[in-house]
Amino acid sequence: MSKAGRTRSTLPPALTLAAALGIVLVGAPSRIEAQAGLTAAEVEAAIGGIRADFAEVTSALDDLELAQKTYFNPGGNGTVSTWRDASGVRKMAVEFHGDGASGLREYFFVDGELFFVFDGWETFQIWPDQPPDEFGETQNRFYIQDGAIVRWLRQAFDEERGQRQMPPDHERWFAFEESLPENAVLWLRFSESPEGDFEAFLAAIG
Repeated sequence: MSKAGRTRSTLPPALTLAAALGIVLVGAPSRIEAQAGLTAAEVEAAIGGIRADFAEVTSALDDLELAQKTYFNPGGNGTVSTWRDASGVRKMAVEFHGDGASGLREYFFVDGELFFVFDGWETFQIWPDQPPDEFGETQNRFYIQDGAIVRWLRQAFDEERGQRQMPPDHERWFAFEESLPENAVLWLRFSESPEGDFEAFLAAIG
């Protein structure tokens, strides 16, 4: 299912990679605007469209052009992988492996628009008597439409509630709404640069 087949909201124009790479960074609508613009039924319709787009991308990965780049950073190293078709990047995965933790963040796109992010982070047991609430895996799943998060699912090792649907008034909701598209653009630019040192890349772009 293409982006055109999804139910659209009346929110402001989406933040797209094309706009971001054109230097003009279009801000995402706030969570308050998102809630005002979508009914519960529209949210469920949006989630259904996002899941369809996700299935379309993942089923086509073997046919997409794969490029990979290794990088190093203080405390660890990792790999940035991108999968492209004629429309541009469809998926980007950023892996990190450090002394005490590892992470994976996956970005999914349709027509240059970010629509889903998976974020997984695992901290390791360093010493035998380390309390169990100090290490484990945390996962976040962000469903995004028109630049706004419409659902955030979280499962954390230090919580006993299993996977939870986070409320739109959560203190970090708007921060993620702003940072996820910005980070996607940043990692995409890094993946296309000759620099292998991520800190040096950040310093070079100011």
